[in-house]
Amino acid sequence: MFSDKQKRIAKGVLAGVLVLFMILAPVFLFPNLLKQPAPNGNVLAGGSFLMLWQVETQEAGSGSIGAFLERRAVEYEKANKGTFIVTKRLTLGQLVLQLENGYLPDLISFGLGAGEIIAPKLKEYTGASLVRPELAAAGRVGAKQMAVPWCMGGYMLAAKSGVLEDNQSVLEQALKTGSEQKNRIRYSLTLGGEHNVGLLGLLNTNSKASVVGATNALHPEHLLQTQYKAYADFVSLPQSNILLGSQRDYARLVNRERNGSMDPLRYEFLSGFSDIVNFMGVVSGDSAKQAAARKFIEYLTGGAVQALLPSIGMFSVDGRQYYTQDGYREFELALSTGLKTINVFTSSSRLNELRTLCLSVLMGQESARRALGGLL
Repeated sequence: MFSDKQKRIAKGVLAGVLVLFMILAPVFLFPNLLKQPAPNGNVLAGGSFLMLWQVETQEAGSGSIGAFLERRAVEYEKANKGTFIVTKRLTLGQLVLQLENGYLPDLISFGLGAGEIIAPKLKEYTGASLVRPELAAAGRVGAKQMAVPWCMGGYMLAAKSGVLEDNQSVLEQALKTGSEQKNRIRYSLTLGGEHNVGLLGLLNTNSKASVVGATNALHPEHLLQTQYKAYADFVSLPQSNILLGSQRDYARLVNRERNGSMDPLRYEFLSGFSDIVNFMGVVSGDSAKQAAARKFIEYLTGGAVQALLPSIGMFSVDGRQYYTQDGYREFELALSTGLKTINVFTSSSRLNELRTLCLSVLMGQESARRALGGLL
């Protein structure tokens, strides 16, 4: 028989053996386990683990930009064995919190509003440039390409039936003075989305109609609202007859026309300007990951992916036309040449200043037009 002391010693030895076995067993029984990618995204043999953040400051025409990127990441992984891309969607507020807590992606998709926040973290892009030069310029800081455009949207005017005179464009009616309209029209215009300057689309459009004079219908009640509020007013209020909207609004309105919940509308697609552009930037400081990130950006900006953008109601940045249906084809053609845009790293205070200047231009202030400089 063993004494109580001997029993306690034996139990201790057995417990020690079990602990040692649990520590060493994986090394001998599952040697491949140690070869799996580490949670921090260490490089695999011949491949890379990339974390991609999509900051939701822009809306697709239909569907989701984030979901579109997730599908492209899966496709890219299949074609490039050993490369793994995990996508994460963030609001602007969530982006700020992630950065404040020390978290960083390897690459990031973003638009106006997020640019000034992520700018200090970006690395210069040195990969192939497959996009239109005027759009690429909006991703530069000085002479350095810090972000690359990969998809875009645009602006349009929509008018309800009965508002327009014969052979009159929506733009011409939108720019009439309040006295000419006899207060018959309430606009559903907006100074732009939360991070955009939509009125620059109205002021820049390459139309024969001249943007001159003030309109009494353009007052703050109709302008100082969100893009969705402008759309909601246009849909629900009889006196709201003209909408300045984006590709998202166009998709919503076309769906309403198709299901019979709205009478047929007249559209004018605005050319000459768009600031609804999504960019991709490299954040990782690791050279192998930077190379993998550049290759993914080249994939996104290549023709195979650009041709898929109609699936979410967005437009290409390579200068080619991919739409076949009439309305979207016209929209795409309006955006196809000579676009002005806003640098994606523009500060929020400057964006607010641009909105105010646009409003002043519509009210006939020539000094405001001069202050907008090259944006007009």
